[in-house]
Amino acid sequence: MPYPAGSRHFLQHVLVLAGLLSLALFAPAALAKPGARDLQAIAIKALNDESLYWAEADKLNAKRKLTEACVWYSRTNRSMMMADYAISAYLLLPDVPGKSVFQDGLNNLRGRRPGLQGSLTAACGNNARGMAYNAMLSEDKDFKGNKLAKLPSERAAFTSDAWQADFKFRDGSGYAQSQGYVVACQRYGEAAKAYDILIAKVLAYGALHPEFDPITIAAFAHEMAQERAIAVKGSQDVCGRDGFGEQIAAAMKSITEDIEEGEAAVAAGDRYFAVGDTIEGCSAYRETERTIMRLIDTVTYWNPRTEGHENHPKYSPYVDLTRRADVVIDALLDRLKTRCDLTKR
Repeated sequence: MPYPAGSRHFLQHVLVLAGLLSLALFAPAALAKPGARDLQAIAIKALNDESLYWAEADKLNAKRKLTEACVWYSRTNRSMMMADYAISAYLLLPDVPGKSVFQDGLNNLRGRRPGLQGSLTAACGNNARGMAYNAMLSEDKDFKGNKLAKLPSERAAFTSDAWQADFKFRDGSGYAQSQGYVVACQRYGEAAKAYDILIAKVLAYGALHPEFDPITIAAFAHEMAQERAIAVKGSQDVCGRDGFGEQIAAAMKSITEDIEEGEAAVAAGDRYFAVGDTIEGCSAYRETERTIMRLIDTVTYWNPRTEGHENHPKYSPYVDLTRRADVVIDALLDRLKTRCDLTKR
């Protein structure tokens, strides 16, 4: 769950924020629309819980009780989810006090999220996201003990659906980082669709099961909507981009620079040999050996990766460039061998 980076001094932040909120939140009721006070109360409780749960998790983690620490980090994450939902919902209300304080609180909260995710992953390992989703949908009220309450089958399925959607998003991110934009676009789209379906399922479940905490339902849907927004942003960044074209253009730039350096070295060495200065001539050739080896490696790497892209507009220019590279590679290697004798250095 990627969020902007920020400070992790949560206890200090929670205490300061709670003090500010107590002034801004509990203004005269006439200033608040219906639902505002509930959201205020949820936000403050969630922030207080975050502080307590995180401290407990860190205590267990320090004792290397990772299984138990994993549970408490997961509960901390749930508290952050609840606070994020409540503050975000409050900010959408018209004519309510303390919006600037709430916005600062939300920014601060999201800034702490990466630190928690790191601790959660370290304690829970590969099960980190599953534990986080389980905690989000848990029926535990007071969150006591070192085990999470078992989820009924429908809600357990939601955690699986959330994990699958997240996997599609992360898969898309991996392809995007390697400039595989076509597949990345597809995966991001699949992730956004998966989140849409999951959100609809969760809201339908809440409507059919009013006995389950509606705030938890709303908060979980809010969390998934944020994940969906990140997937949509990812698709906007990659869909329609030419991954091969961008990659081969960068490779061609590097190849061209090495070719030009090699051609200059051949010309310089040949000038020295033309006036009988073999020492300086060989020195000019040898100074480019690293460049030539890099050029060979780059062309060797890219030649098989251009297969299947014969119709791409950059394919023919790349082929022409490799022919030019072959000429300068052969010229330098021949001169090093015949004029400078590589075996007698």
